[in-house]
Amino acid sequence: MESSLTNALSAIGGTSGTIGLVVEGMDEGMAAEIRSAARDFRHVGTVRSTFGAAAGSRGNQIASVIFLFQLSNLNSALSDLLGSKILTKQQLLGCLEALIYSGAAGSSAIQGMAVSVLQSRIAMMGSAAGKINAMSQLGWWSGKI
Repeated sequence: MESSLTNALSAIGGTSGTIGLVVEGMDEGMAAEIRSAARDFRHVGTVRSTFGAAAGSRGNQIASVIFLFQLSNLNSALSDLLGSKILTKQQLLGCLEALIYSGAAGSSAIQGMAVSVLQSRIAMMGSAAGKINAMSQLGWWSGKI
C-alpha cells in the first residue's frame, strides 16, 4: 500500500491517477528535475543500500581494526590501574594516553565510514538537489569530526 501511495503522490501532477502540483508553463527540463529530486528523496534517501560502501572500504576496515587495538590497550591499562593496590602517576598517565588514543582512533573510523556512506549516496543521486543535499551533509561530517 505504501508504494502505491508513494507512486500516486507526485511533485509534478497532471497525469492520470496522481496527486500533485500542476504549474502552468513549466518547461519539461524543470519538471524532470523535480521528479528526479522527489525520486531521490523517496528511494535513494534511505541509507540501507549505502552501508556496503563503508563496510567494503579497506581504509574503513583498517581504521576499525586500529580502533579495536586501541580499545584493547585501554582495557589493559584500566586493568593494570584497577588491579594494583597503589596508584602511580605512570599508571594514571598510561590510562589517560590509552583513552586519548582510543578516542582519536574511534573518531577517525566514524568519520571515514560517514564519508564513504555519503560519497556513495552522492553517486546514487540523480537530481542536482539530491546531490547538493548529500554534499552538504558530507561537508558537515568532514568539518565536525
